[in-house]
Amino acid sequence: NHYWKDVPESVVQKVRAYLIENDLRSFFMEHSDNERFQYWQKFSRDINDTKKVNEPPIIAMFFKNFVAVEFGYVGNAAYFYEKESFNKYLLHEMREGMRESYLKDKHAHYYINSLSHSGYWQSRFDQYMVNYLNGNFYYTHRW
Repeated sequence: NHYWKDVPESVVQKVRAYLIENDLRSFFMEHSDNERFQYWQKFSRDINDTKKVNEPPIIAMFFKNFVAVEFGYVGNAAYFYEKESFNKYLLHEMREGMRESYLKDKHAHYYINSLSHSGYWQSRFDQYMVNYLNGNFYYTHRW
């Protein structure tokens, strides 16, 4: 941040979004998953940071108040956690060779939800994301 102090905030935000988008692209394209890349790309301005693990392939996307975790291998749900507690309890677990199960803790008090990528998942994710971005972690999709 020291080097960017004289740069307008709008420019800093554009650079951050560009770097985030590159992280998303490299992660999802490495696993030939353009569909998930296209989905998360539209949130690149809302994502504050990312953290990737190469093996097993995992990306955590840090939003203002929550974290979304995606796994590179198809068949895994996206997991959502409250950001502050994720940083305290799970962030240190994100390293090469880790067990994916550490990031799939539905019993953690900071667990919000997990969403599968089945059916028309993008529209379902959109409804959750609108609520999560507004701080409503108790939203439940109605069919």
